[in-house]
Order: sequence, then structure tokens, then C-alpha cells
Amino acid sequence: MLAWFVVPLVPLGPLTALGARRRGNPWALAVLAGLVFPLTWAHWYVSDELPLRRGPSSSMSRA
Repeated sequence: MLAWFVVPLVPLGPLTALGARRRGNPWALAVLAGLVFPLTWAHWYVSDELPLRRGPSSSMSRA
């Protein structure tokens, strides 16, 4: 029963490692990012969204 949940998640680790490598991380850190991919995704989401949220909100508050 647990396999139905785990098996679809297996490819996400290597894909996350490749994405981390593409973002400029060394291979060892990219592999680590792949092993803890839910945390890596959360970090990427926060770090990618914050500049987008700061830009328009600061310019809109001046108007």
C-alpha cells in the first residue's frame, strides 16, 4: 500500500538533483538536494518568490 505513494516520488529525487546542479550547485550538494527534495523545493519556492513579492509591492506603496 505504501508503495503506491513512494514509487511515484522516486523520480523526483534525481530530477531535483539535476535542477540543483543546473542552478550552479556542485554535484555533492546537488545529490544532497535530491535526497531531501521536499525541503529543497520549499527553499526554492521561498527564494524565487521573495524578489517577485518585494518589487511590485514596494512600487505600489509609493503610488
